[in-house]
Amino acid sequence: MLVAFMAIFAIAQQREKELALGKALAAEVERTHKLLDDAALVAIVNAIGQKLAGVAKAAVPFTFRVIDEQQPFANALPGGFVYVSAAQILREHDEAELAGVLAHEMAHVVARHGQSGPQPMIFMGTALGVCTRYPADNLPIPPSLARQAPKQEEDADILAAGYLLKAGYATAAQPNGIVNTSRFQELREALERRKAAILGQRPTLAQ
Repeated sequence: MLVAFMAIFAIAQQREKELALGKALAAEVERTHKLLDDAALVAIVNAIGQKLAGVAKAAVPFTFRVIDEQQPFANALPGGFVYVSAAQILREHDEAELAGVLAHEMAHVVARHGQSGPQPMIFMGTALGVCTRYPADNLPIPPSLARQAPKQEEDADILAAGYLLKAGYATAAQPNGIVNTSRFQELREALERRKAAILGQRPTLAQ
């Protein structure tokens, strides 16, 4: 009984440490990056993420946020903080693809990738996560993490495939699952309009 209690206590302590670290890193991310300020659109991403969280059985709750930037990337922090950029969402053709991106990042959190090192990974000069998906070939990866990355990415893909399957999304093993929804189309079209408005406001060389 005592051994079981001590094990539960140790797990609870670890969970609190992960949440505290995640909150600290999330505060830095949100200090240096602009979050999407459209609550309705963020709610769509959160709904997709929470659908996956319901089958992921993580030790921490998940929080999903959208960074209002035109560079595609998705990142995860300890404690269940998952960030996806508006540009990354626009790269996805349907809800199943976006769910795949979110599931991959969630898998890194569940597997606690990157948390064995001495400090959180620094991404693009900002603490965007100890578990990071690198969308561009020219981004520097610390050598110690580069050695871990292929195996961790493979493990995350395997876990993510399981989440997608259980959540009912279309996969190679479940081709008749959910592919697209009206909410994803609403999200994508709204982000397209926002992007067009931003580009329209930027001065051209002729101006």
